[in-house]
Amino acid sequence: MAYSADTFVADEQPTTAKWNKLWTNDASFNDGTGILADAILATHRSQVAKVGNFQITATGSKSITGVGFKPRSVQFFVLPAGARAVMGMGASDGTNQWAVSSVATSTPNTDTAYVTNKCLQITNTSSAVYIDAAITSMDTDGFTINVTTYAATYGNNFGYIAHA
Repeated sequence: MAYSADTFVADEQPTTAKWNKLWTNDASFNDGTGILADAILATHRSQVAKVGNFQITATGSKSITGVGFKPRSVQFFVLPAGARAVMGMGASDGTNQWAVSSVATSTPNTDTAYVTNKCLQITNTSSAVYIDAAITSMDTDGFTINVTTYAATYGNNFGYIAHA
């Protein structure tokens, strides 16, 4: 099968027909006449999403840089440490944000929190807030959060996925 040309526009959500054409083209290149394994360069792949991590060690503004682009949205997740079971995640598009967390101890005490004005929040089993932060800006090479509450009791390591 021969290659069939088509145009793709940046930020376009391709139609089923275009995806099928791309699939067909990809299959036709398996004979060694088309796309090589490294045709989509790592530099292009890194402009789609960036995975990273950071630590919160105090209250105040914290800039996370080295993303390589201005994110359209960021997903956050807790990287737990210590003897407590802590799960948490949040997200922001720079305007809207939310966070959810759940913590449990060795006794049957648990607490779950959900907020729509923070991108990160961890509470304890009595609903006291230990860590919370709101996104304040999407920057040319990352994003900035403002940490309003910090206590290292439940760990301070967070991961993120920034989307271009």
